[in-house]
Amino acid sequence: MNRGLGCPVESCMKIPTLAVSLLGCLAGTGCIITPGFADDVGGTEGDESGDADGTGGADGADDGSDAGRDDGDGADDDDDDDGGADETGGVVNTCDDVEVAGNVYQHSGTVGADTWGLGTHVISGSVALNGHVEVAPCARIEMADGARLRVRDGGSLAMLGEPGSPITVTSAKSSPARGDWDRIQIEASAVGPQNVFDNVVIEYGGGGSYGMVHVEDGASLAMTASVVRESEGLGMLVSGDGALRDFFDNALVDNAAGALSIAPDHAGDLGVGTYAPNDSEGIVLSGPGVAHDQTWLAHDAAYVALAGFAVYTPAGSAHLTVEAGASLLIGDGADIRVRTNGGLTLAGTEAAPITIRSAKSTGAPGDWDEIRIEAESVDALNDFDHVLIEHGGGSSYGAVWVQGGASLAMTETTVRASNNLGVLADGGAELRDFVDNTLTENALGPIEVGPAGVDALGAGVYGPNPVEGVRVSSGWADHDATWLDLGVPYVVPSGFHIGTEAGSANVVIEAGSSVLLGDAGDIRVRTNGSLTLDGTADSPVVIDSSKSTPAPGDWDEIRVEDDSVGPNNVFRYAEFRNGGGSAYGMLWVQSDAELTLENVSFVGAGAGCDIERDGFIAASGSSYVECP
Repeated sequence: MNRGLGCPVESCMKIPTLAVSLLGCLAGTGCIITPGFADDVGGTEGDESGDADGTGGADGADDGSDAGRDDGDGADDDDDDDGGADETGGVVNTCDDVEVAGNVYQHSGTVGADTWGLGTHVISGSVALNGHVEVAPCARIEMADGARLRVRDGGSLAMLGEPGSPITVTSAKSSPARGDWDRIQIEASAVGPQNVFDNVVIEYGGGGSYGMVHVEDGASLAMTASVVRESEGLGMLVSGDGALRDFFDNALVDNAAGALSIAPDHAGDLGVGTYAPNDSEGIVLSGPGVAHDQTWLAHDAAYVALAGFAVYTPAGSAHLTVEAGASLLIGDGADIRVRTNGGLTLAGTEAAPITIRSAKSTGAPGDWDEIRIEAESVDALNDFDHVLIEHGGGSSYGAVWVQGGASLAMTETTVRASNNLGVLADGGAELRDFVDNTLTENALGPIEVGPAGVDALGAGVYGPNPVEGVRVSSGWADHDATWLDLGVPYVVPSGFHIGTEAGSANVVIEAGSSVLLGDAGDIRVRTNGSLTLDGTADSPVVIDSSKSTPAPGDWDEIRVEDDSVGPNNVFRYAEFRNGGGSAYGMLWVQSDAELTLENVSFVGAGAGCDIERDGFIAASGSSYVECP
């Protein structure tokens, strides 16, 4: 067994402190120093740049069985508060503090395969673990000022505490404070599957800029039932493609810069645990996006995406499911983009909705841009249920943007306080199961859809908004559809066409609805198309100007063309106001077209006439002036 100086332990223990320091511990041979005989044996500080392993030489193998001398006073010479119940981290520590303090081991430089047994292990400088190091339950690792443990070059670190017998990694100072030491660094060159922390308390580090536990890009760590607390920076930093395996029942609390930072593609690694309170709250997401299927659990801290993220993969599947009760905070000007092979399922419930809002302490409309559903995403996976979305609309695409060719289901979801539209659905976009939503307090109105998408709008709350009305963009209503009375008008700035090359496009506008047409706007009923205004005596359908102060001739006409389906062109209990901006009145029935009018009224025709009749009109209960 290696005693460090090649002498019996009894002789080794009698060498003066200075000699032990120079001949043993600084040589990296793992000599044991007992409390009261040599209370401070320093190693040579390693290069804090992260590129050098330190100058302490090789740390010889130590099986942990070497018993140091007990001074017999029964006192714990360390300022150790690990005994009893740890209320902050929920860790119970029944370790014998006297026994832990009885054996003191110094480690510096480079360490090969080793077992760190029961006792106090003092880390000086930058110590590189190039072999597998296993730490026993109840062991205490004291980190000297600025110290760092680096697991690298085929090395690994298994800190295997047990319930009631945790391993403690802490400051070597008698009065510990945040930032006393640097970090535990798991490098990509380490043997990932063998890096395991179980029942470990890690505290008072984070003196650098990489958190107190740093899992590098390409490295991995399993961590269970452990506490990371009182870091001067983040509790943990998981860089790039760094992975957390079996990460659950941990407590990351009371850290200055937050619980941890992790890439969006590994946020699904975070199991059930405690992530708050911290001085800066939130699970920080840093990286380009989600590239594989995963679920983000609801934690006691929000996910904070200051730069936003994408849900995307060039091949395979990137389906992100967010669990009920989760909260996402989005940074200034950032967005969420659901792209090629990606899908976003926000699976909230009535009791536990998902919240997506501004990362600012006091959110305001336009703080972030939008959730963007792109055409190349997987339609069936895009589903929002019981979600609150607020403070978006910082771009010109609303708070939720469904691009042409994309599809989104949305139920019982609230979109509010957008600096633009609440929802923008481009022409060719599909809205599925769009019911029981609330779109309010959005600067430019609740929603914009193409004419072919209006019938997807189910019952819900579409106001109040500073600009009222469902905005209908130009384009074609190309299939049979019913436009419901949504409690706000349909606002059509440029008009639209009804028709299709094949099949049927019969548009029915429900009783009580209003359609407000913009300057020189018109509605053209064309090939295989038809229009039914299905009002009642108590709830007529109103066609009027979209201007705040309407006037005769503000819009042009509804044009019923020759190839439309005549029997379905029926206007009953309808009111036409302030149209006739062209020379064809407010209704133009072309030569081979037909139209039925039942209880229809006309007010404010700009051309002085109401109807240009070239085709057939069957009228009852209606009065109008024909154009000459």
